[in-house]
Amino acid sequence: MKNKTTKIKALAKYLECEVEDINQVDDLFTTGNKEYLVLTDKEADEKTKEYILDSVWAFNKSFLDGHSDIIAEIDDKTWATLVDRCESSNKAVLAMIPDKDYFVEDAINADGRGHFINSYDGKEEKKDGYYIYRVN
Repeated sequence: MKNKTTKIKALAKYLECEVEDINQVDDLFTTGNKEYLVLTDKEADEKTKEYILDSVWAFNKSFLDGHSDIIAEIDDKTWATLVDRCESSNKAVLAMIPDKDYFVEDAINADGRGHFINSYDGKEEKKDGYYIYRVN
């Protein structure tokens, strides 16, 4: 419970509002119509990794080429056919990446965790040791 209390306090400080103005449902914090995730560094890494591995199909082919000899050999027309299947092609694309940890690390280095977690504006904010992401 202490972790959740300190997360609410950090978010209130970041938003410059009262703790009472923030509601929590599971891991989502809301105030008005705005929704936020407040994560530790480790939680942010885990959530980013999960998102990246669930959305490999959406990555630019030129980025993926650097992580897979197989993908680099696929012609653009065949690749377009594969990614047109969207999420249903994710498992196949993921299977072509031999070092998933390095892939995740490279994606984070290229775009930052906020790009993957914050669907509002792609930013990552830090307050009192927590990382804050607006998600709507």
